[in-house]
Amino acid sequence: MQKKQNSIVLWRIVFTYLVAIYHFDVAYAISNQIGVRSAWYIAVEFFFIVSGYLLYSNLDKLSETFGSGLAYWKSRFCKLYPYYLGSFILCLLLYAYLSGERLSDLLVTHVFEMFAMQGIGLNVGWVYVNDTAWYISVVLIAGFLIFHCLVKWKDTFVKFVAPIIVMAAFSYFFRFRGNINAVLEAEGLWLSHGLLRGLSGMCLGIFAAEGNAWLRQEKRDGLFMRILGVLGFLFVIIGSVKYGISEMDFLFAVILAVSVAIGFLPSRAKVFQLGWIQKWSDLTLSIYLVHYAFSEYVFAGLLGVPGELPGKLLYAGVYLVTITIAAIIFDSAIRKIKDMICHIMNHNRGNK
Repeated sequence: MQKKQNSIVLWRIVFTYLVAIYHFDVAYAISNQIGVRSAWYIAVEFFFIVSGYLLYSNLDKLSETFGSGLAYWKSRFCKLYPYYLGSFILCLLLYAYLSGERLSDLLVTHVFEMFAMQGIGLNVGWVYVNDTAWYISVVLIAGFLIFHCLVKWKDTFVKFVAPIIVMAAFSYFFRFRGNINAVLEAEGLWLSHGLLRGLSGMCLGIFAAEGNAWLRQEKRDGLFMRILGVLGFLFVIIGSVKYGISEMDFLFAVILAVSVAIGFLPSRAKVFQLGWIQKWSDLTLSIYLVHYAFSEYVFAGLLGVPGELPGKLLYAGVYLVTITIAAIIFDSAIRKIKDMICHIMNHNRGNK
């Protein structure tokens, strides 16, 4: 895998907190009070693009180990699922406490979510215990489909199928939604909006990887190009609060793809190589997975929503600190549980 000596290590942190702020704002409506749009859901596009970029740029190494999409999916599932399941259990317990429902009933109702299957297109609406975990489900399913196509038909997929996927997805969402904020809806025999969004985002990541390779080959990696990448990210972050939830989303997605291509250029900047920045970036998966437990259940559900803006902003600051600390504890706990299970399994194998 590529070393993290590039600006993406820092932008991953930024966009994770943008997603966390967006979901906090869904409950607290701070954006409405200050007169801007709550549109930082666009940050999810960044993660789809980065996922597609990493899959494609590491395809040669991955294909040596995994000969099919199913084999790749199994590996990714085993890596991500302990964290996914931990966040599911955390949210389930909080949901049960606040709703008064029995855990056994909730487990039956949310069995698809428990196994990260909601991305297949169930069309049941926002009834999940961890609504934001749809991203993990979609990135696993989309990764399975894309990896298999790349291994078997790389040239055809990259030069023909992937552009069609992006055009079809953008055209559909443009005509029937007017924006890119598609998540859990499903139509017809099988048209999962969230999966279509994930597939198109990861295909943009493939184009970003090819763009990055071109920039390196043509030696277009100077200061001007890097500044352009930063400005692209800032344009999306700032522009989305004024022009988001509109057709501008599609332009933002393309700009994110270009900025990701630039952001993955190798950098000697010391800030990207600092140990604490690297660890913080590694923590973003856990921050993403636990933040909904606090935005929806702990803060909005238990602490309530203040009426005045200063109180909401105070809660927002405490919330951001809280999810960071919680993610550190969560990440450490999952790692220890995984190590303990591996130790037990290895010990049992040794006794056979």
